[in-house]
Amino acid sequence: MNMTLDNYNSTEFIQSSSIIKQSNNHPIDTNNIDNVFNITSCIIITFMFSLIVIFSIFGNILVMWIILNNRRMRTITNCFLFNLSAADLLTIFQIIPNVYYVLQNDWIFGIAYCKFSQFFTSFNIAISVFTFIAISSDR
Repeated sequence: MNMTLDNYNSTEFIQSSSIIKQSNNHPIDTNNIDNVFNITSCIIITFMFSLIVIFSIFGNILVMWIILNNRRMRTITNCFLFNLSAADLLTIFQIIPNVYYVLQNDWIFGIAYCKFSQFFTSFNIAISVFTFIAISSDR
């Protein structure tokens, strides 16, 4: 590859400086955009994600409780739905650290939890996809 084209089209992020070198090679001062979200946006985003977390926890626990407590609901398809609700319930707990990261642009949870979080998110997506495949093949 041509190195001049690679250098011209690349984007470099310099963490120790307040300059981001974009593809057009004009530096941008990031002092004005360090906090991308103002306080109103942070409150709205936090409120919306809080609603999502509350309703998701309530809905998934309700589905799991109904399937466990009603003998007629213990079918193969409902077992798959129970599995999907359990996977969604685990996924919900990944929202909180990720919302904090998006709002603050800072990961305070350490490198181990960063790696675990990435694995756990991918794992939960795989659980959901495989559960949908199992539901489809059962039908």
